Amino acid sequence: MPINVWIGLLIVVLLRVVSSLFPLANAKFVHIQAIGKTGISEIRATYGGIFLGMALTALILQQLEVAFALGIGFASAALIRALSALLEHARAPYNLAGIGFEGLIAVLLLVR
Repeated sequence: MPINVWIGLLIVVLLRVVSSLFPLANAKFVHIQAIGKTGISEIRATYGGIFLGMALTALILQQLEVAFALGIGFASAALIRALSALLEHARAPYNLAGIGFEGLIAVLLLVR
């Protein structure tokens, strides 16, 4: 597996472990609010579990196809966030940084 894919996957694993362990800090960072214990569980599962599972699968199986699928997911997130920035005039530095970060992870995972 190319080094850029390894780097991208390791970044995803690290961030998603943090999201799983500290869901309320993650919620604050991404400007959402957990309502009750099920809200906290949702943040753990969505911001942690799904992406963590895909990244670990790509690393364990050494499958570029899984990393590619994850990269497409990050590219889609960056594009939808950019569309949102235009439609909702949400051009705050945080949102623009999110576009850049998601785009960077997409590039790391997609470039061969």
